[in-house]
Amino acid sequence: MSIRNFTCHLRGTFNKALLFFLIISGVGTVWGEALVWPRLPEKARIEYLYNFSQPADLKMEKKLGGRIVDFIFGRSKTESDRLVRPQGIFARAGLILVTDTGQNCVHVFNENNKEYFKITRAGKEALISPVGAAADKNGAIFVSDSKLKKVFIFNARGDYSGELGPGRFERPTGIAIDNSSGRIYVVDTLKSLVNVFDAAGFLFSFGARGGKGAGSNHPTYLALDKVGDLYLVDSLNFRVQVFSSAGQLKNSFGRMGRAPGAFSQPKGIALDTAGNIYVSDSSFDNVQIFSREGKLLLFFGDSGKEAGGFWLPAGLAIDENDRIFVADSYNSRVQVFRRLK
Repeated sequence: MSIRNFTCHLRGTFNKALLFFLIISGVGTVWGEALVWPRLPEKARIEYLYNFSQPADLKMEKKLGGRIVDFIFGRSKTESDRLVRPQGIFARAGLILVTDTGQNCVHVFNENNKEYFKITRAGKEALISPVGAAADKNGAIFVSDSKLKKVFIFNARGDYSGELGPGRFERPTGIAIDNSSGRIYVVDTLKSLVNVFDAAGFLFSFGARGGKGAGSNHPTYLALDKVGDLYLVDSLNFRVQVFSSAGQLKNSFGRMGRAPGAFSQPKGIALDTAGNIYVSDSSFDNVQIFSREGKLLLFFGDSGKEAGGFWLPAGLAIDENDRIFVADSYNSRVQVFRRLK
């Protein structure tokens, strides 16, 4: 069976399983003007807000320098600024970063000053495959490029300022920053490692290739909770691993499967302000929500192009207001939801 047919088979089996999970159904209900999950009469927990695929959707203006470059090369606003294949996403304090492997860039949306710009180069090097992105409390932006095998650092204006851990990576992907400790965590998917840095440089790494205990198999994205514990998507072991800030395994949950609560192609991960864990799955075209103990609470989304529908969702981010940002990769957009309290 081909990968494509196998994926379609999984989706079909998953959708059939929804019939047995009406209470936690991924099919939303239109309630008044709102699209919410789970289905009525259950209490709404997740609400669809909007989606965007270009700065104009957020009523943002491109920086002057970017407009001049577009004019010189004869590019329209939509051609230059539209999302093509959004992958990783970061959202905090009005700053939204979206890596785009189709445009070979990082889209930077600032909700505070309504300004937009793109990062396409790191000094003399053009970005090829930007995957992960995050910003620290001072506005410095960190971007992983999986094909260049580098993690670049930019200032808040998008100017290149340096490289993190030169020569250390084989395929850097997910990035997370703990602003309280100043630590920067970077996943190396090919090495199945997490590298830990601070302002002074490399500190240590943890993990190893394997399927048991602290071993992982091609991990991708990661997220941090309020106490500094790290949640890692162990993609090819079809699970989420929970580590302490020192790299000690504390817990894991998940399995390969076709029913709600299992994983097929887990990708992005994020935590809301209540500590619930959100994991996107590119095969199921949904986002599953788990408790801290790994119990499935709810899922939302299904295959499609309409609001709340996904086509190979990738990265996830949740801001301090519990807005949920999902990189809807092959629909070339970011969809935004909200956790209802």
